[in-house]
Amino acid sequence: MFVETQALPIGTKTKIEVDESSSTNTIIDFKYPRMCELIGCADAEIEECNDDFLNKINSSPDFYPQEIYKTTPMIVSSGGAKEENIALYLIQFKSDKAKLWTKVVLDIQYQYPDNAILFINLSTDKQEYLRNDKIDVNITLANKGYTKAVDISAIFRDLITGEEITDITIGSMGVGNEDLIGLSSGIYTIDLQNIPERLKGKMIQLEILIYNCPSGNVITSRTTIFEIQ
Repeated sequence: MFVETQALPIGTKTKIEVDESSSTNTIIDFKYPRMCELIGCADAEIEECNDDFLNKINSSPDFYPQEIYKTTPMIVSSGGAKEENIALYLIQFKSDKAKLWTKVVLDIQYQYPDNAILFINLSTDKQEYLRNDKIDVNITLANKGYTKAVDISAIFRDLITGEEITDITIGSMGVGNEDLIGLSSGIYTIDLQNIPERLKGKMIQLEILIYNCPSGNVITSRTTIFEIQ
């Protein structure tokens, strides 16, 4: 199984189709084994799971899984930002055959909400910082709707434990209409001397959240990673 993750603005709808004319596969003779017979165990839970999968293979009129992809939306931040995982099942099974996909081309279409702010880029000026350094955070946004102002905040998390260490407000941005003005960019400086001492020696996940100014609702967010020595 191959998994690709795509960050999406909140409220985005996704349509996915397999471009079969551009994709390639090969079919071979293959009988899916009983797992407990294969690995020589007597685990009832493994056997039950394996039997269920075999039943699905044998009862399917076509190869199983019938779709070679599966999408799973995930909330990945405390602010409600979402990512969508696209999993590809590169092997499908019948009772006595297997289909091996050697090339898969997907036609993926995203339908953004009318008021969507698209996070085009998030980067920092370095990958490693000292405790008394300043971080330059480069943010690029595009606006699908009318011109608006947004507020920007940052959450610092321990990358290993996921612990939220601190959050700060770092500024605001006027985001113009993409068709009329183009992309909106800004560089925001964060002084690490103002951040808790326990950030030192950690790999940090920095999440930048974009808020609607009047309502305070999170529109979108994105994360990046760096180290504080």
